[in-house]
Amino acid sequence: MKRIALILAILAIAACDISLETDMGNPRKPLELTTKQESYVAVGNSFAFHYLESIEAAATKDYVVSPLSMQFLLGMILDGARGKTADEICATLGFGKDETAEVNEYCRNMLAQLPKLDAMTSLMLANAIFVDDGYKLNDSYMETVRRYYGATASNLDFSDTKASADV
Repeated sequence: MKRIALILAILAIAACDISLETDMGNPRKPLELTTKQESYVAVGNSFAFHYLESIEAAATKDYVVSPLSMQFLLGMILDGARGKTADEICATLGFGKDETAEVNEYCRNMLAQLPKLDAMTSLMLANAIFVDDGYKLNDSYMETVRRYYGATASNLDFSDTKASADV
């Protein structure tokens, strides 16, 4: 519980309205989001807290997790999902039904802006989707994941566990 309290304190501090003035020569840039994307930030924060609470409840050791990365992963999976599965992903993330295109734009916008918010912070994200060779990936899906998430989507032979782990 101490970890959650620390994480919540850090997030609360980060959520404060910090001046965009120069702090020790480090200008900060505000995120440029549409009204819809701002609502995604709010539901994303809710998802993050629930995700961290569930990890904390199951944790037996220290851990490091990234709710933002989980949101991006679920967004990439959403691109390949349909019907009930897509609806459940949207419900888990807090997005409305049939908002895949909007989620993609939001994630692309966040991936483009977050690494550039201030000069003293370095943020590097690596996203990828790997699917067992038994399931063919559509070219359009691979292109969508690349365009919106800067990620690769490819097949791996999961039966070769060492080679798969090396990738």
